[in-house]
Amino acid sequence: MVGMLPETNAAAEAEVLLDAWDFKGRPAARSTTGRWGAAAMILVAELNERLTTLGIAVNLVTYLTATMHVGNAEAANVVTNFMGTSFMLCLLGGFVADSFLGRYLTIAIFTAVQASVSTITILLAPERWDPPAYFSFLDSNY
Repeated sequence: MVGMLPETNAAAEAEVLLDAWDFKGRPAARSTTGRWGAAAMILVAELNERLTTLGIAVNLVTYLTATMHVGNAEAANVVTNFMGTSFMLCLLGGFVADSFLGRYLTIAIFTAVQASVSTITILLAPERWDPPAYFSFLDSNY
């Protein structure tokens, strides 16, 4: 009976990952998927995301102090609240993705929400983003 068992290629089986799939839905093979190319893409995307977030934070401080005439302490408080909220929402999105929806559906839903909120904001924005006229007395102090 032992001689009747089919021969298996253990090296080929060890190379296929049963819990990961390629972009065509097939089980991923270690030799052709992932590796440093995929890691480099993830690292570049994360670097761009961090630079964007920090750029928004710096420009928000400048906008609040120069255009909206908010004090430095209050502007710093607004920016730290913005940064904290954006980082905490990442944890919420991760929880929702892992527990309920899955990563792709979560990304699709939150992208649609972000795009629609951005579009509504742009469409309903006033002609100018300047502060009201009653802030004009502060110009003499700056």
